[in-house]
Amino acid sequence: MTSAWDDLDHLKRNLERAFEDIYRLYKLPFLRWLQKQWPTLKTEDHLDIFQDTVIQLWLNIQSGRLEVLTASLWTYMCSIGKYLASAYWRKIRRIN
Repeated sequence: MTSAWDDLDHLKRNLERAFEDIYRLYKLPFLRWLQKQWPTLKTEDHLDIFQDTVIQLWLNIQSGRLEVLTASLWTYMCSIGKYLASAYWRKIRRIN
């Protein structure tokens, strides 16, 4: 999945609008992807993971941690989401 926001410089110059678009464009595909990867998690968990992914993306850009986007924005978001979902899964497995 590619978008106009794959250009990191363009994204940084239009950060607020970019995140409105990213949220709108990627929410449903991301939630579907999470559902396929972690079907045992609840819908609310999927939504939390998506929101945390968007927040982490924002923080990575704001802090300068993300300076070069070597893959598509979708791939980067899936990488963040995979890490967050795995961490969440490990946490709830320990509790149960």
